[in-house]
Amino acid sequence: MFFYAFFIILATVLIEVMSKNCGSQHIQYRYCTNEFALKAAFLTIKDSRGRYRARIMKLYSGDRSKLNINKMNRTTIVLNFNLTFAHGTTYAVYGFAKDGSICVDYCNGIRPWRFMSGFQQVAMTDEYITGCHCVEEIGTFLPNRTCLWKTSYMKWKGGKCVWVVTNPLLNCRNVYSDLIDDYS
Repeated sequence: MFFYAFFIILATVLIEVMSKNCGSQHIQYRYCTNEFALKAAFLTIKDSRGRYRARIMKLYSGDRSKLNINKMNRTTIVLNFNLTFAHGTTYAVYGFAKDGSICVDYCNGIRPWRFMSGFQQVAMTDEYITGCHCVEEIGTFLPNRTCLWKTSYMKWKGGKCVWVVTNPLLNCRNVYSDLIDDYS
C-alpha cells in the first residue's frame, strides 16, 4: 500500500514539474491545440516500446476512427517521455494520433483527473470547444489568477474572444474583482 501511495504522489509531482517546464497552459488551450482530448485510465505499465494500455472513459474531441480501439474501449497511449502511472488512475490526456495510438509529447498535456476543478471537468464536454477560435489569446494569457484559470473559458462572441463569466467565477469576484470586471 505504501508503494502504491508513493507512486501516485511521485507521478503527480512529476506531472506538475513537467507542466511548469512547458509553461502554464490553460486546459482549453490544450484541448484546442491537440488532435485528441480524452479521459483515460491507465491499465498497464509501459511495455518495451514505450506504450501503455488505457481504457478510454470519454473521448471529448478527435476522430475515433483514427485510433485502434477494441470492443472494451481500450487503446494504446504512447508517451514520448518517462512517467510512472498508478494502475487504474484516471487522467485527462491531450495528444495526436499516430499509427492507431494516441501520442503524447512532453508538453501536450496529461493531468490527473482528480486535480482538475469540477468546472474544468464539466467544460471538457461542451464549453472548451466554443473557444477554439481563441487559441492564440488563450495561449498568451498569463494564468496568475487561479480562480479565473480554473473557473472560466474563452469563447468567440460578437467577432472577438471573451472570457465567459461563470457562476463559479462569480464566487471569486471579491478576491479578483479588478480582473473579473475586465472580462464581464
